[in-house]
Amino acid sequence: MTAEGKPICCEFWPGNMSDVKTLREVIRTLKERFSITRVILVCDRGIVSKENISLLKEEGFYYIFGVRMRRVKKVRQDILSRQGRYKTIKGDLKVKEVNLEGDR
Repeated sequence: MTAEGKPICCEFWPGNMSDVKTLREVIRTLKERFSITRVILVCDRGIVSKENISLLKEEGFYYIFGVRMRRVKKVRQDILSRQGRYKTIKGDLKVKEVNLEGDR
């Protein structure tokens, strides 16, 4: 996003391409097209994999991933087991921020 909060890039892929396989290409595109000093990728759960997390760390990118809390053991243990700290955003939408392993 720009300083005004406008997205600078949006990528579209064929419907039959697995999300988890697109990240390397997105990173290449960002590096080639833009002079960016800090990158924060916001991705849905389709992009989450150990390989992609490793890739983002190698590239020095920050990231925010959406995951299904009850299906990821680490999330279930470290987030759902902690009491409180939920913030109501709107209606029944609540969020909870938890720092995992110091860098996640």
